[in-house]
Amino acid sequence: MGRMTRRQFLGCGKKAALTVAAAGCLHGCPPGTPPLNPVSTTSRVAAVRGLDLYAMTREALEAFGGAANIIQPGERVLVKPNFGAFGMVKYDPVHAGDAVKPEIVITVAEECLKAGAAEVIIGEGGQANVFSWAQIKTLDGLTNVEAEAARMNEVYAPAKVTLACLNSQSPAWDMVPTYTKLNNLYVSSMVTRADRVISIPVIKSHR
Repeated sequence: MGRMTRRQFLGCGKKAALTVAAAGCLHGCPPGTPPLNPVSTTSRVAAVRGLDLYAMTREALEAFGGAANIIQPGERVLVKPNFGAFGMVKYDPVHAGDAVKPEIVITVAEECLKAGAAEVIIGEGGQANVFSWAQIKTLDGLTNVEAEAARMNEVYAPAKVTLACLNSQSPAWDMVPTYTKLNNLYVSSMVTRADRVISIPVIKSHR
């Protein structure tokens, strides 16, 4: 395939956008049904630079008043990282940029415990039913998510950190209605019954 000029690329982008819009009109919500719009407020965003991921995560949380401004004492918090490739690929998704850095997930979990959370569930429903949390190592290789969860369970007892592969270890599945042709989805009860859900995605660098 030959190289595209910028004008050709932008032209293709416009055509693709129009195609998607047309497909949405034909196959999306029926006429007269408004799209799902749960909130009318704007989002707040904090951008942090640095090299120490632990410190950067705490700084980002502090921009919103800290974890204590997000959760209440005694709450059950579900931290949803982006570890979905573990258990499926043979390379390290963290170093490849496919997964969120464990340092960020560990720090968010610990800050929630410091704020008084009764339980922090780190739960991932990835592309494998079960994977090893010990495989998810920090960038320096000195520790991993499993070891850090064990450490936090010692330091913050009786509060606890639970690691869960949601596909196979969810105690129940709750039906959630949607505005799509699927009608309903079944979602892990660890997500639906949590008092707070904190999603920690990653800007992908693969594919």
